[in-house]
Amino acid sequence: MPPSFVCLLVNDLISLGMGLLLCRVLERYPTNGKLLRCYGRFLEDVRHDHAAAARVYGDAARHGGGDAIMSLDLSSVQQVGGGGRAAGGSHIAENG
Repeated sequence: MPPSFVCLLVNDLISLGMGLLLCRVLERYPTNGKLLRCYGRFLEDVRHDHAAAARVYGDAARHGGGDAIMSLDLSSVQQVGGGGRAAGGSHIAENG
């Protein structure tokens, strides 16, 4: 067998194993939004099944799997002056 065929075969076996692993974990935690987003990403990037990925992303949105940055509670964080330091004293890198 040519080496490129072997590489493709190994890649297919790895993606099959990853898909099976994600399905097993989703059987146990079917309403985990973050896990659903991971599975949607797998379907989109590895399997190239965009329709199934869209369905899984919809399920993730219903179960709280939105972007993590959007669900952060930043109400206790205050910007102090223009020095680029947050209330907790950590340095915020300035762009530009």
